[in-house]
Amino acid sequence: MIPLLLAALFTGAVTVLLGVQFNFANIIALPLLLGIGLDSGLHMVHRSRSDGTTHEELMHTSTTRAIFYSALTTLVGFGSLAFSSHQGTASMGVLLTIGLALTLICILIILPVLLATVNQGRTHEKVMP
Repeated sequence: MIPLLLAALFTGAVTVLLGVQFNFANIIALPLLLGIGLDSGLHMVHRSRSDGTTHEELMHTSTTRAIFYSALTTLVGFGSLAFSSHQGTASMGVLLTIGLALTLICILIILPVLLATVNQGRTHEKVMP
């Protein structure tokens, strides 16, 4: 959940910097971002725990590529909403694009580091009685 919380924090900060206001049209996008982020994060955690891969190896797996390309195609689809003539749909497209890009960055960069930290902690617990 830490990468998702960071992505939400970064999304809020970027929307403030860009002047994108939250309204009823784009607030619908937030649960969608949460679902996509949870799904991607679960795939990364599952791959790391099932194979025992280190965070360096995890970045070179097919799971990471699948998450990246899946999020990229979703990002392009949501990004096209930003060019809508309807102001609510366009703001939703902007928010989804920003949020999904930051979620992808947090999942692919921060989550492997957190997994490595947790794995190092478990290794030290096993060594020390």
